[in-house]
Amino acid sequence: MQIGFKYHKCSGFGRLYSYAIKHNYMITKETKQRLKILLFWKEYGLKATFDAFKVKRSTLYNWWNIYENSEHNIDSLNPRSQARINRNKRDIHPLF
Repeated sequence: MQIGFKYHKCSGFGRLYSYAIKHNYMITKETKQRLKILLFWKEYGLKATFDAFKVKRSTLYNWWNIYENSEHNIDSLNPRSQARINRNKRDIHPLF
């Protein structure tokens, strides 16, 4: 049986779809490292985690909060964009 592509008449849709899957559901090395650090922290405590990984206490709590709020979804630990949300906007006075 041959499998057909539903959106074969939309040019570029297959490429866009594979790009979206790759970047939205991919578990990176950094994500695996963060999960490893969190599990180490829960098992051995804060001091041992800081000595082993040099991660701040606030960072651990932020990662754990994100991980718990997503119902322990590993994808939630993927690094987000670090760009500011409110960027500077050019303000030109209308009289000049």
